[in-house]
Amino acid sequence: MRRTDGGRRGLTFVELTICLVILSYLVVMAVPLTENTDRRMRELAARTSLREMRKAIDRYHELELSRASGVDDRAAYPKSLGELVDRRLLRKVPPDPLTGSADWVVLSTTDDTRSGHRLVTDGQNVFDVRTRASGRTLDGIDYADL
Repeated sequence: MRRTDGGRRGLTFVELTICLVILSYLVVMAVPLTENTDRRMRELAARTSLREMRKAIDRYHELELSRASGVDDRAAYPKSLGELVDRRLLRKVPPDPLTGSADWVVLSTTDDTRSGHRLVTDGQNVFDVRTRASGRTLDGIDYADL
């Protein structure tokens, strides 16, 4: 700041321009961080939803095996995700944060999961759940492998 002849104090045009350039640079640097934070939060929410549904599937399986002795292991899995809600193992089927819908890939005990990520299920039961989103996480993991 420098003093002008009239005794007024203020910033020069060059000082104001430098301040605006510095602020603009900081804003430009912050935007990708917020985008990555949003994506990371959706990935974390997807992992949490998958973990909770898988726990519910495992709990259903344990309950069915303990309830009916001698039952085939494959028959002890739920027929659909809705059955987990009906049995009160889940409050509701959560939406997939990565796709925005409650449409999940449901795998059966008889599905061949070794053939890659393009899975075709026979729909006999619910053994595992995966997201329908394609791509990779920020950590480099395929969404299909979450």
